[in-house]
Amino acid sequence: MKIDRYELEQQLTKNIETTAYRAFDPRLKREVLIKLFTAAENNNNNFQVEAKSLTTLNHPSIIKIYDFGISNDDVPYLVTEYIQGINLAQLLERNGLFPESVILAIGLEVSSALAHAHAHSIIHRSINPQNILLERGRLVITDFSTALCAANTDIISRSNDTKPKTNKISGFLSPEQLAKHKIDSRADIFSVGTLLYFLATNNLPYRISETINLFQQFINHKPEALRTLRPEFCRDLTSLIHRALEPKPENRPQKATLLKQALQRLLEYRKFTDAREILALYEKNPSLTQLHLSNHSRDDYEDEDDNLKPPKYGPLFLLIAIALLIVTALFFGYC
Repeated sequence: MKIDRYELEQQLTKNIETTAYRAFDPRLKREVLIKLFTAAENNNNNFQVEAKSLTTLNHPSIIKIYDFGISNDDVPYLVTEYIQGINLAQLLERNGLFPESVILAIGLEVSSALAHAHAHSIIHRSINPQNILLERGRLVITDFSTALCAANTDIISRSNDTKPKTNKISGFLSPEQLAKHKIDSRADIFSVGTLLYFLATNNLPYRISETINLFQQFINHKPEALRTLRPEFCRDLTSLIHRALEPKPENRPQKATLLKQALQRLLEYRKFTDAREILALYEKNPSLTQLHLSNHSRDDYEDEDDNLKPPKYGPLFLLIAIALLIVTALFFGYC
């Protein structure tokens, strides 16, 4: 089966809106991922505009968009790089809860990618562990097929269903997105907060049922304190994650750039300079990473400053001190 020049090799995923295939591009001799969109769910003119905007993205943590178009059968499609990495949900299931500095590294890479996307007026709208892959230390946000240009945020949902979906994936969506209100880039920031909370605890911060009082549920149900669940995490990090989880957008960090800068500072306090080095180490040996990072645990990052640590004196210093006392005593006794 072919879509234009692309040869479809294997179906990877399928849902109500899209079907994804591993495919081969005979012109450039490379494997690609091609996602087909159900025609009923898309206005082809809008699709062409949104897909073209995605091709402007150029960030190492954003999946590369190669091509897009409308097939001869009037089916919109999007072609991206094919990545064989493992997603964060699978890593969580395989390795258990993520260490603190790996959480920092993931948060930094994701917020950096989103800051780039938001600068191009693109909102991802579907940040969750299944849409983020790790391959040889490179963290990659995938599935920009649900992204929405900020200029078109009046198009809230193409579904006629008025009830908010509350499955595990939608548990990463912001209150305003679940309620199908107008959204902006702060919806992605909420999703990042939920992602980091989930990777640290294996629990969603909010448990929301399908009722009309959606916002009130978020306000009344405060997430369990991350500091209680992971006491080894520093207060600055847990506080930042909880701010990102605020139900009201105006109470969250207002830009992904600000979130990125805060996470960068926290990582630097830990004396790490490259998030990808942490991710590569974790990918290679998660248990080694856990041991390495646990040796750096402190209540606050400021305690990591070598100037604030009390000096550690060994037995040699004690012997020297005793000898000095003896010499001093003998000297004054002789006098």
